Amino acid sequence: MYVYGEINQYIYGGFLTDTFYAAAFDASRNRLWQYFAGHGDDNGFSAVVLDKTKHLHFSGGTQSSTFSFNGDSVSTSHFSGNMAVVMTTDTNGHVEWFRNFESTLSVNYLSSISLLPNNKVAAVGTFAGEVLDEGGTNIITPSGMGWLPYLVVVDSAGYLETMQNLYGDGFYNEGTAVACDKIGNIFLGGFASNSIWGGTIPAYHTVGGNTDFFVMKFGVDCSCTSMPTASYTDTGSATIGFTYAGTTSGIDSTVWNFGDGSVTTTMINPIHTYTASGNYTACVTVYSECGNDMHCTEVAVSICSVTPTASFSDTGTHTIGFTYTGTTAGLDSVVWNFGDGATGTGTSPLHTYTATGTYTVCVTAHTSCSSDAACHTVVVSTTGVAALSLSNVQVFPNPVSDELHIVGVPEHTSYRLLNVTGTSMQQGILEQGRNTISMKGFASGVYVLEMTGGYGVREMVRVVKG
Repeated sequence: MYVYGEINQYIYGGFLTDTFYAAAFDASRNRLWQYFAGHGDDNGFSAVVLDKTKHLHFSGGTQSSTFSFNGDSVSTSHFSGNMAVVMTTDTNGHVEWFRNFESTLSVNYLSSISLLPNNKVAAVGTFAGEVLDEGGTNIITPSGMGWLPYLVVVDSAGYLETMQNLYGDGFYNEGTAVACDKIGNIFLGGFASNSIWGGTIPAYHTVGGNTDFFVMKFGVDCSCTSMPTASYTDTGSATIGFTYAGTTSGIDSTVWNFGDGSVTTTMINPIHTYTASGNYTACVTVYSECGNDMHCTEVAVSICSVTPTASFSDTGTHTIGFTYTGTTAGLDSVVWNFGDGATGTGTSPLHTYTATGTYTVCVTAHTSCSSDAACHTVVVSTTGVAALSLSNVQVFPNPVSDELHIVGVPEHTSYRLLNVTGTSMQQGILEQGRNTISMKGFASGVYVLEMTGGYGVREMVRVVKG
């Protein structure tokens, strides 16, 4: 729950000062945060709304030249009168942007704020004299008129879309409330001293009394048959290509916001390069005469700082053991080409050649950044496989307590130690000649030593662990 309010404080001499604040509470009504809008009664809020992207939008204003909240502020630069403000924060109360409206006189405030489609906001207020927004759009009270209602529409990035006023021939005419529907109609409420009008709408005339209340509708173009729909796809990791996939018929423009503070673009299919890794909310807004629509998704950016370097070593005559020795940081996969039409994966493959000769072997290392390949030749001088048998491979001691010795292995041979259920408890590579396997951590029982050489020749030896 998000609230705003004011704290009244009596100070010496009997004067009363109001300090405005905004705060957040969880479902158990525990306060999560509270921040103040400046100090004293100069800064204040009039309304707050929460949009679907978890942003808070406030209407408010100040009697001074600066409006401040939670360490951020905005100041007037043209006029010395009151300043009205639209402010957007995240749900932790951190300011994302201000939009301020300066005036020449002390009458200038925004009374209400409401959500439009696509997370735009409409705010209504009252001014006298002249009002100027920070981008240069201004409205001036016509001669002979007093206070007048005015309406502002601001998009989700803080850019002003429209600012316009109503007219009244009485002195006190105020805009006090605003509401919007899901297709973009705006309903402005307030009161007038006498007659009030705006645009081409005929004037409303009072039926008597001091003031009359009114509601006025600012609507979408009735000749439109449908609102546009925004959508896009994207591809890439750091330099990302965005492809617009929304409505194309009858659109006026598309505007992209990449979520990293960079300038927006109106290209239909832009390419954008991010400078830091992270998750960014990228949005595209499509405009047509019927209205506009915005589509946002989160883009994951991964910027690589180290590219892979591939290398390997090998040993053997015709069944050759290859060992990848290149970059391991961020490694996704290692792919081998053994030069005889066969391929493989992994960091330590075994490969048996069926013919003598010289082969060019390549290994390619892949990471999210890129890939790198290393190649060199291996010479196969003999073929055939020395058959593994109990007559030339000795396994001892058996039963074994700690270390199992294997002697007489004719070449690189893979092995597995299996328990009685066939589950592999340990595996690895036996080198040519003498090898030692530690079984110190094994439980007592019966195991099977499975040895697999070239061409899939396999021998199994029963081993008892004491």
